[in-house]
This record gives sequence, structure tokens and C-alpha cells, in this order.
Amino acid sequence: MKNIKTIMAFLSAVVIMSSCGEDVVEVGGMGVKMDGVVLTFDKSVIQADGSDAVSFKVYYQGSDVTGQATVFKVDGSKYEQTGSVFSTDQVGNYSFQAAYKAGKSDFVAINAISRSIPSAAKDNEPSNTSFVRRTFFNQHTGADCPNCPFMTYLIKRTLNDEVKDKVVLASVRNYAGEVDFANVPNPVSSWPYLHIDYDTTYPYNGTVDGLQSKIDEWTSAPAKVGISANPMYYEDGQIIVKVSVKAAETDEYNVGLWLMQDNIYIKQQVASDRLHLLDGTWGDEYHYHNNCVRIAESRYLGSHVGYPLGKIEAGKTAEWIFLINANIGQKDLNGDGRCDVGDSWWYTKGKINLDDLHFAAFVTTHKGTVYKVANVIDFKYNETKPFEYIK
Repeated sequence: MKNIKTIMAFLSAVVIMSSCGEDVVEVGGMGVKMDGVVLTFDKSVIQADGSDAVSFKVYYQGSDVTGQATVFKVDGSKYEQTGSVFSTDQVGNYSFQAAYKAGKSDFVAINAISRSIPSAAKDNEPSNTSFVRRTFFNQHTGADCPNCPFMTYLIKRTLNDEVKDKVVLASVRNYAGEVDFANVPNPVSSWPYLHIDYDTTYPYNGTVDGLQSKIDEWTSAPAKVGISANPMYYEDGQIIVKVSVKAAETDEYNVGLWLMQDNIYIKQQVASDRLHLLDGTWGDEYHYHNNCVRIAESRYLGSHVGYPLGKIEAGKTAEWIFLINANIGQKDLNGDGRCDVGDSWWYTKGKINLDDLHFAAFVTTHKGTVYKVANVIDFKYNETKPFEYIK
């Protein structure tokens, strides 16, 4: 396994909000890395049939240098030159790196599979482009963070029956001491932190009415895209998902997929001198954590902006195939130098309740190297999610 350094860069001004901050903070969109040598790809999953192929491009300082650069397949210390197109008849996870001049790119992982790829979810209204719009909440909290329950409390009160369907909530667990969760960095390194649509934030001590008003504002604008998904679950912990993105507006789009789990018990710390902020509701419920991001298939150009669908014309659809290996660890838990079966939370935390698993699929748009979320959906690990049209 190659440990890939995660780079989260904000290209516009960011005001850092401390955990005791009082103000709404406007932040820039999620930024990507385009300096140095960059390796891009048009697929992250291919069929291991010898003909299905991934195409690479190499950029240097933002310029296309594919014809002059070298692309390598990397296996441990072995580097094999492959060129800009790769196919194989052998199932496996393959790592690639590009070299140009004296520089090298980050590593890129491509999965070759033999299992069938699901079809796209059926579109019952192919001429319709009026989609339901939701906003994407990334709740950055941790069990050892004493102020984090107050963010949880705010969000629980905010997402009542009238509002909850307008939001997809993902709990990103990246606080010190948290293990077995996806490596999605906190963009400001301060907890608790609520990142909304990769574009703005809201303080944990803000008002419920204020946040609900913002949600109404963010979701009232027409959706630029609709999202559908069709997952295929296997009992060994592998899930293959085809996500379709249909454009209401012509633009460049990227798509990401996060696997989330509910009802995870981790004892939550709380600032005892601030318990009054919880209005006497502190209890065992705060030790159970929902929407926890276990696997994030979205890292592209050094940031979790999703994989590139390219330009989609209004009314047209593009697709991306995701491979989720819940049974294969993201960390080397048994010390053998590899991340493999046996290293995963899938096994180490006892029997998984499959009913606790669901996905967030999100789409971003960008101006230059700055990305924002355009729409998002939530769906069960084994249930098809069609496009949602405004009724």
C-alpha cells in the first residue's frame, strides 16, 4: 500500500474559526493541486478483460505534457512503464505514478474487477431536468473533542421533519485518536467544524432558526444536476456502484461517493462547564454516532472533490463506476506492511449491521481549481436510487 499525502488547499481566503468562534465564516471552495507533476485518469474501475482500459494524462504546472512524460505501474519497489493507456486481464488493485523532468506525481489507484458492473438506474423522465436540490453537510467532530457535542446538538435540532430532507449529513471523524474512518481532512484543523457544500460554514453555537433559514436559501436555487445510483452488494464486503449524473446546466462536473455507517458507539467527551448549552439533554445518545464516513472514494488532484466526468451538456448524462472494498483495510492493522482483508473495521468491530450502511453521492462543479458541491443524494448500500425530480 502506498500512503498518499492528502493536500487540502484553499485558493481563496479562509478565516480560521476556533472551537469557540461566534461568527458565520465564509470560506472558499475546495481547492485542488495543479502545481508540479499531476496524473489524471478517466476511470478508477475497469473490467479485467484485457480490453477495457483507463486513459491517463499528465500535466506539469497546468500544461498537458502527456507526450513527454512517463507513466509507471508501481508494485512495491518495482516500476514498470505502461504508457498513457492501461488494461489488464488480471483482477487487482494497481498503483500508477507519472514522472516528468525531475518531478513525480502522487500515486493513483485503479481497480480491475471481474464482477459484473450494474446498469444505470432507470430514468423514468428522460426529458426532465428539474431536480430536487440538497445541501451537503460535512460535520467534522470527534469523540475526544469536548465542544463537539454542541455541534451535534445544533444539527439534531435543526434537521427536524420539515428540514431533514433538504440536507445530506456526513460525519467526518478525523479528530485525534479516531481510527478506521476515511481520511478526509478537516480544512481548517479546528473542531467542531461544519463545512457546507465545500463553500461555507456555520458555528456550533449559532441558532437553529438561522441555520434552517440558510438551508432554505441554499436549496431554493435550481439544481444544476440530478444524481442517480445503482449499487450491487456482495457478501464479502465489496460493493460496486454505478452513479449517473444528469445535467440541467452545461458545465464541468466531478462525482464522489462516501460509504457511511450509523449507530457506532464511541464514548463522547463533553465540556462539563458548558453542559447548559445542551438544555439538559446530555445522555447516552451522544455516544452513538451516525453518518460516519468509513470510505471516501472521491480523492482527485489531492483533494476530495470527486472524480472527473468532464463537460456534460444540459439534458445529457455521464456515469462513473465506484468500487467499495469495505472488507479491505485502509490501514495496516496487523503489522504485515499491507492493507488487506483482516485489516478492516468490517471485521475488527464485530458483526456489521448492514442496515446501518448507506452512501452519500455528491457532484461538484468548479471555476479553475476551486470546487463547490452542486448536489448530493443519500441512499442505502443495496437499494437503487433514481433521479429525484421536483413534483
